[in-house]
Amino acid sequence: MLKRLGIASAYLGNPDICLFDEPTAGLDPEERMNFTSYLDDERRGKLTIISTHIVSDIEHTCDHVIILHEGKIAFIGSMSSLKDQIQGRVFTMEERIWNTLDGSNHHRLIKKFEVEGKKSVRIFSLDPPHGADPAEPTIEDGYISIIKGG
Repeated sequence: MLKRLGIASAYLGNPDICLFDEPTAGLDPEERMNFTSYLDDERRGKLTIISTHIVSDIEHTCDHVIILHEGKIAFIGSMSSLKDQIQGRVFTMEERIWNTLDGSNHHRLIKKFEVEGKKSVRIFSLDPPHGADPAEPTIEDGYISIIKGG
């Protein structure tokens, strides 16, 4: 409730600029959705700045992103330009095939996941290995690519 009150009070007085630092930390998934919905309603015509490590919190609410890494601006641009910069470099493949690769720097693991009992991986690659299928980049992929040098 205190978090909700803090978010609502940020817009009291109809300010031109609002700054939120980790606004959804500690909120459950439903309350996080409520926050993004509230933000959509209140931010029209205002500059709203959100500082967060939760990529999904900004993916559907923000038009532009600034990524800071080691105290410096590593990226500034639109959400679509963040995804565009890694277009054609994100792939999925079976985890068992991934495990047979030589571990060279040509491929970087993004994450492991499982769908219908099938273990798979999501990777960055400039030269995709045999058995890799192209995947549509996400904002999180773009963020990880910038931070980890994908």
